[in-house]
Amino acid sequence: YDHSNLGQTVNKSGIQQEILLNIFSPSCTIFLPHYSSTINDQHCNNINFDIIAQELKSIQQTLDSTLSTSYCGAYTWKINNIRQKIVDAQTGRQKSIYSSVFYSSQSGYKMCLRLYLNGDGDVRDTHMSLFLVIMRGKYDAILYWPFSYQVSFCLMDQSPLNNNRRHITALFEPDIRSDCFQQPVYSMNHGYGIKDFMSLMEFEQNKSLYVIDDIMFIEAKINFFSERPAMSSISHTVGSPNDEEYVDTIGEDFTNIN
Repeated sequence: YDHSNLGQTVNKSGIQQEILLNIFSPSCTIFLPHYSSTINDQHCNNINFDIIAQELKSIQQTLDSTLSTSYCGAYTWKINNIRQKIVDAQTGRQKSIYSSVFYSSQSGYKMCLRLYLNGDGDVRDTHMSLFLVIMRGKYDAILYWPFSYQVSFCLMDQSPLNNNRRHITALFEPDIRSDCFQQPVYSMNHGYGIKDFMSLMEFEQNKSLYVIDDIMFIEAKINFFSERPAMSSISHTVGSPNDEEYVDTIGEDFTNIN
């Protein structure tokens, strides 16, 4: 794998120009009345401003999605409406949620996170469960498989006491024998991660640290330079979700992940 791409930043202006050029072809010219004294009222009426507005809205959405995507192997997931999502998880209405897509580099592994706010399987009602999901990407053919890099998760303390923040962190080493880390055949592999990421009792006792304005932040990092330890010192339970379905109960279609 070419480590020279790691941490590569995105050229935002270049992306904007490329998207604009792809939306409007070179032969397409839009005439507006105050730009030309020769254009007549009939030509003005032929301009469909609704279509133009729709195109501009589409461009903005594409830009927002592209520029918010991480390409450096580090991703911070901002989870809004967290209280309602916790209720949905507790009632079984929606047991898990997916993050947006992020990448290890601009030509690297494509990934997302899957979070069970009320726990998965045998830790349901006792712990949060958090998993990394390897997705099928455009550059899979030139990447090394199986995926074998150390992964760390962090539930971020948002309190203003910068020097004494109580982040909840955990890491795992991929099981390279698992199908979870092989080159994806379908849109995404089964997730793999930490089932007992955080005790729900501890979370409730310290919720004011981790949830502010109904928002929670989780950070994921891929460590491309880690050495696999001879013996793991991780005390967490690692593995895949117990459910066999990728898609959850209420319209959670992973094909719509940005």
